[in-house]
Order: sequence, then C-alpha cells, then structure tokens
Amino acid sequence: MSRRSAAVVAAAPAADAGVAPWTLPGGEVAARAGTDPVRGLEAGEAGRRLAVDGPNEVAQRAGTPVWRLVVGQLTDTMILVLLAAAVLTAAVGDLADTVVILGVVAVNTTLGVVQEVRAGRAIAALGSLTAPQARGVLGSLAADGTVLPAEIVHALDDVSAPSVGYPER
Repeated sequence: MSRRSAAVVAAAPAADAGVAPWTLPGGEVAARAGTDPVRGLEAGEAGRRLAVDGPNEVAQRAGTPVWRLVVGQLTDTMILVLLAAAVLTAAVGDLADTVVILGVVAVNTTLGVVQEVRAGRAIAALGSLTAPQARGVLGSLAADGTVLPAEIVHALDDVSAPSVGYPER
C-alpha cells in the first residue's frame, strides 16, 4: 500500500503505554488493535466499538462564556488603573471625568469582548476547513462516515490522515 492511500488507526494498549504505535510495523499495530490489516473491521465489530468507544474525533472545546470574557477584559492592568482613576475622581466630586473614564472602560470592554468572540468563531471555522477526509474499510468495503479507532482508512488527500492515523509500513 502507498503512504498516501492507507493508514492504520489504533491506540496502543494500556499495557504497552511506553511504546509509541507509530514506531511499530503496521501488521503489529493491527494485531494489537484487533483488526484485520487488509479487510479492516467487520461491520458488527465496528458498531460495537462505536457504541463502546465513540467516534475517533478530536473533542470540541466549549466556548468561553461571555461573562468570563468581560471579567478578562476588566482585569487588564490598564483597565484597573482606569477604574481606580474613576473611583478617585468620583471621591473628589468630579462627576464629568468619572463618567468619561467609565465610558472609556465600557467601550474598551465591549470592543474587546466582540473581538474575542469573532476570533473564536474564525478559529472554529478554520478548524472545519482543515478537517481531514478519510474513507474507512469495513470488511474490505469502503465505508464513508465515522472513522473508528483501530480502523483501516484511506486518506482522501495528500497531506492529512484522521486524528490518530499514521502510515502502514
């Protein structure tokens, strides 16, 4: 099999946690993972592993709540200095300067939170654009869709493989 066309997807068993699976020959990795290096997983076994282990996907992080973004903006050193200045100007009785300083803090916080939300959305969009595409082998038949741990896969592009995939040797 060519480097581009096939990869064995498996995690090393817990007993061999010190051995990196990509350092082993593909046949040995397939044997340890309990899969046939030519035919892949049988459909029944693939369904069982999907039910037990779940799909072989990179976990998606939950977004940061807006209130945490606001707190992050308000704990910036310069904002803390401005808030202290607002307190001092209020204590002196200069209400106009207090309002201006608090307005600057509010505008800065709003713009900072909006930028962070937009940046998070942009990163999520980039992640979906770069997701590798692969076709699994179930009982020697190509099966599009969910890629399972220990499944033989055929990468559909030249530069990527599924999350824990590596070329068979």
